Amino acid sequence: MVATTYKRLIWFAIPLVIVVAYALFSSSREAQGKIAPGDILRVGIDPTVPPFAAIVDDAFQGFEVELAKAIGTKLGTPVQLVIVNYDSRYDALINNQVDCVVAMLAVDMTKTADVMYSQPYYDDGLLLVSMSQTYDDLTTELRGQSVAFAYGSEADTTTRQWQVRIEGLERRPYEFASYALDAMRLGDADTALVDATTYYLYEDESDFQITWVSSVPYAIAVAKDRPGLAQQINSVLDDLMTDGTLGQMIESWF
Repeated sequence: MVATTYKRLIWFAIPLVIVVAYALFSSSREAQGKIAPGDILRVGIDPTVPPFAAIVDDAFQGFEVELAKAIGTKLGTPVQLVIVNYDSRYDALINNQVDCVVAMLAVDMTKTADVMYSQPYYDDGLLLVSMSQTYDDLTTELRGQSVAFAYGSEADTTTRQWQVRIEGLERRPYEFASYALDAMRLGDADTALVDATTYYLYEDESDFQITWVSSVPYAIAVAKDRPGLAQQINSVLDDLMTDGTLGQMIESWF
């Protein structure tokens, strides 16, 4: 399922803020900050969120780990993985502790004074999942239907907004997003609204129908004063998408 929806996942309706940030990233022409063959590419990685990144038997593994190494291979540089966490991701970059960060970063326009973002390499937006149909007009087609979701998640917020404008919509909260998919599969809810990662990691989604509801693209961050490196990374991502390597990574890990 991941393989067949890969292009949809990468290119789905990227919001304007992503386009603007990508324009800032790709418009720089200077060579400043480029990585030369033989240099060490220091990549910030958050190894606490598998399958994106984890440490198993004292070794890094995961989708973003493989992506970082592939970028290094394309640039002809060894890769040094540097542990960052949610709070230190941008500080490590700004303080020159890493050259780039590959750690589930959604584009944040408030950070663009200090960093540039690549084009997206993964999209973790919301999917409306059903056993029987896709949805073209949510306002009319969800009338009188029940939607399962994880309590306290973005899907929770979204379904609250839907309930205001969709007649007869019933919200059914569950502890985890995977439980929402269980409820939909077992017939306890008509649909489930979940993040793309939960959907891809679900044990058996082969018979499900999906409708993309929102987009949350993840991008690589580089310090604003290193436009040369920014261009290099973006060029590598182009290559990895074109030759299918990125799609194979996503299929392998999800």
